Amino acid sequence: MSGIRCSVKSLAEFQASFRPAQVIRFGTEPEAVFSNGTSRLFICSSLERGVTETRGFPGAVTQLVGSSDGRGVYVLIEHDGVYYTPLPQSPSPGVASSSPGSVRVRSESCVVRDHQVRSFLVTERVLVTVALRGGSWQFGLYEIQGHPSPCYRRLAELSVLALSDAVARADHQRAPPVLSCVRAQGGGGRAASGHFLLELVLFRLLFGVDVSLLSSPMILCGLPDGRLCCLPLLLPGGPGVRGQCCGVRVLHSLEQPVVFLGGGPSCLVGVGRGGALLQVRVGEGPEGPVLRFEERRVPGPVECVCISDTHLYYSTGSDLLALPLATRPPSPSPASSSPSRHSAPLSLNVTAVTGLATPTQNPSGAVQLLCVSHKGRLLQVMLPEQTDRCSVPQVSAAQVGQRIRDLLSSISSVADRGSSLESSIQTKRTALRSLNHVLNICSLLRPNQHSGDEGTTRQQPIRCRVAASWVSLLRDTVLLSCVLENSSTFLLESGWALCLQLAALPHAPHTAGPPAQTYTFPLKALSQGRVEVPVALEGEGGLGLPLTVRSWLVYSLQGMLGLRGAEAAGGDCLSLELDSLTLDWLDCLPLHGPNRTFLSSRRAGRRQAGGVAAGGPFAVSVRVSSAMLKGILGMDPAPSSLLAWLLSGPGIERSRRGQGSGGGQGCATVCARGLRLTAREVSVGQVCAGGPVCAVELRVDSASLRLLCGLHHALLHRLQVLFKEVAMTTEPTLQLHGQQLQQVLLQAEALCEEVRGALAPAALGVAQSESSTHKLIKTYQRLREGLLLAL
Repeated sequence: MSGIRCSVKSLAEFQASFRPAQVIRFGTEPEAVFSNGTSRLFICSSLERGVTETRGFPGAVTQLVGSSDGRGVYVLIEHDGVYYTPLPQSPSPGVASSSPGSVRVRSESCVVRDHQVRSFLVTERVLVTVALRGGSWQFGLYEIQGHPSPCYRRLAELSVLALSDAVARADHQRAPPVLSCVRAQGGGGRAASGHFLLELVLFRLLFGVDVSLLSSPMILCGLPDGRLCCLPLLLPGGPGVRGQCCGVRVLHSLEQPVVFLGGGPSCLVGVGRGGALLQVRVGEGPEGPVLRFEERRVPGPVECVCISDTHLYYSTGSDLLALPLATRPPSPSPASSSPSRHSAPLSLNVTAVTGLATPTQNPSGAVQLLCVSHKGRLLQVMLPEQTDRCSVPQVSAAQVGQRIRDLLSSISSVADRGSSLESSIQTKRTALRSLNHVLNICSLLRPNQHSGDEGTTRQQPIRCRVAASWVSLLRDTVLLSCVLENSSTFLLESGWALCLQLAALPHAPHTAGPPAQTYTFPLKALSQGRVEVPVALEGEGGLGLPLTVRSWLVYSLQGMLGLRGAEAAGGDCLSLELDSLTLDWLDCLPLHGPNRTFLSSRRAGRRQAGGVAAGGPFAVSVRVSSAMLKGILGMDPAPSSLLAWLLSGPGIERSRRGQGSGGGQGCATVCARGLRLTAREVSVGQVCAGGPVCAVELRVDSASLRLLCGLHHALLHRLQVLFKEVAMTTEPTLQLHGQQLQQVLLQAEALCEEVRGALAPAALGVAQSESSTHKLIKTYQRLREGLLLAL
């Protein structure tokens, strides 16, 4: 919005704030009257000499209206009524005026006593008021009598219903109704302050044929709720003034409180406080002239407004603007039926204006505005001629070239910013798609998704399985093959990784085990299928058995935003746990293959303390009742079935498995390098009072004590897990033989005392002899024999 250069002249200055302010300009001296919302009225008798006079009233001045003869001013006092005060006569030529004086206006000057009046208007012989009373806006018409005079006589009264929410908003915003008087051109009378003339066609279309035939002035009212109302005023001539009024009619509605109503000959203009602008003009329709209501927005808020025949001048507080008014096309044409092109407001480069008087125009065409600033200065703004025309300044070719270069540079800058913005939007769009993909995978792996409708375990759509095998590289090594299976419809793309953690169990309770080892395998694009990653269990600092294998799916949130290198370092990750299982010695038995030194791979062939070799052979056994196995496993507890169950631990898959050999139907044996695992049916007596109990004995024979202990621990761990998961309910309670149990417990306690006695020298730092070592080994072996029966 370009501006124009105006000349501003300061006419007078007062030590007071003028917000809000009102100003009236008369054609003859005194020339200006204005107020600042207080109880004082400022009168400027001569703009050139700046002589002022102050009038004091009983309350705050809210509105000023000049009389029709220009000899006085009507003043609305808040919560009181309408007063009339005459203006001072101009001094004689060549006589210097006295200093400004202050005159107190007495209560006898009140012409309409009504404390609920919000606004008023003065025509030639009638004073019109608007009051809010009983939920309605009431219009009162009073006959103007000679001065001095008591209160005016009421001629008529009518009302229109007020909107409750609009009344509350009006009280909060202190938005009074706005009144204006309009006449038809050629209908007699003249346009005074607050009055304007309309073309006869527009007047007839807007108010009706009856009103135009009677040549009646129309009173327009803009209510705080945005409604534009009108009512006719019939004023027959003659010394006896009579008023007759019809009903109030709503012409249009704005969304904001109305602050101004006026217009030029060819349009009616309404302005809202927030910048809403309504222009009513004549347009060409299919059957002739029609009314055209055009609404638009202008920069606001609007503090004060004045209008000429061609322009609307208004102040936002920060700028004074001139807006050309839309006019009706001079002749009917097809283009006249379309809305006219709106002109943008033109800045006059004048700030802090809070009051405007009706503009005047000198013979040369220059427009003069009388303004009041919020600091109390009376300003005269002179606009250049023909401000409504779009004049194009003459510029040189060099200036044109420079402007073109500037425009091209601006276009390039805008293109660069647009490209950067497009790239940023694309990055965010990609991140949102990735986030949606990640959230869908998280939903698949929620804990409550792992169970079926009947509470049974349901296979996860994404899971990790582990297979243990032996390979012979430079040395015998246990190789874990971790298989990630994706049976879902989602792609595990770049950014996802499979994370494995191997943690050895502590050798003694309440002690910390060796540090865990973590492996991360980035994924590229895994759709429905599987990917296998190997992990060697042996090596420097390798973990011993048993150990726990945990698996996670990990997603880098920094990778979602496209960060790389140092930017992504230390970024947060999203972890989704898949599976967790325990890997023991039973899972890693080399059941067949070439001769390999299984014991040396497990470091079981080391020499014991004191240089004594762990001689053998050694054996341990565990006995389990057949009835318990049948009730828990749900199958015939044959030795071969029990061995098959033991060698296929939960979550472990054997890539290659050897065949067992046995000596008969009641016995099954599995042999590996350096060990033999046997399951056979036995009958255990002296346990129950009812007689012998059928059982299955699991026996381990090995030349390595370390291997023997590891397998024994694995067997007990499998059976303990089995006992915890399922309760025994298939067999009645057995009558145990108490004396036999007591003897077994006493024997176990004696063996424990022997162990503690053998370990005492080591606790004191004394080296053990070879005989003590052999004795301790034999004692451990007797403790690991199957002294009790698992029932």
